[in-house]
Amino acid sequence: DDISCSALATSPCCVPASSGGVATLRHLKLNFCTFFNGHTLAAAIAPAGCIETLELSGCNQLRDSDFQRFFAALPSLRSFRARASALSYQAFGDRSTKLRRLEVLDVSMCTGVTDEALGAIGECCPVLASLNIEGCRHVSDQGLQALAAGCSQRVAQTLSQLIMCGCQQVGDTGVCAIVRVCGVQLRHVAIDKTRVTGRGVRELLELRSLQRLAFNQCLYVRRDIHTDGVLSKLCSARRDIMPLATQTFCGYSTAAPAPRRMSNGNVKRLASLTPTH
Repeated sequence: DDISCSALATSPCCVPASSGGVATLRHLKLNFCTFFNGHTLAAAIAPAGCIETLELSGCNQLRDSDFQRFFAALPSLRSFRARASALSYQAFGDRSTKLRRLEVLDVSMCTGVTDEALGAIGECCPVLASLNIEGCRHVSDQGLQALAAGCSQRVAQTLSQLIMCGCQQVGDTGVCAIVRVCGVQLRHVAIDKTRVTGRGVRELLELRSLQRLAFNQCLYVRRDIHTDGVLSKLCSARRDIMPLATQTFCGYSTAAPAPRRMSNGNVKRLASLTPTH
């Protein structure tokens, strides 16, 4: 029930058959397989409506219409990853297609993902728990606000992990919008290399549910830590939830410095000072 291929050089239409039939297929991973088209794959997986995991990262030959076919044919889909693919907002443009069971969505490094895409994702994925939009440089605060608006229509909030490293147009406005709507469930957030300032980080650190927060290389935050006493105390009190890189960036790392290697000259000088018997 699990098929995983990397850089596949042949058409995947024969892959399900090799597992003894598509009826039991649950997990299909075809990352960086560029030698097939969307029609071929759609025909191959159409009978396998029970697929729960689909990974198509790096499949740049696939277009939004292909992704729409996959979504329509796989009502049981729970995890979808299309990192560094040609996917754009139009893949989610058909609002009639509801990804009712999708819990994990990774569209990182997809430059076609925009604010409009986040709005569609918020509407189409009612039980989404993990969203990775790392490197989606066209996403801004408006996109996060649209995502929050879509999430606000749900009976229960489910979003617990949000990764948006490298989204350089994202700032406090978008982060605060997510916190207001999804703050009860948020556990893991990564905002490295964004425009978020101390205000946004303070909003996140005040969430009781938060278990992991990374904001490495957020220059505005480091500035505010030294000028905002409340933020400084929060960062110090909750540094246990920060990765080591973030602690080091903010000056809170307790890791011992790596030992320096002595040069040959220093080794000889030390040897001359060592008493001999």
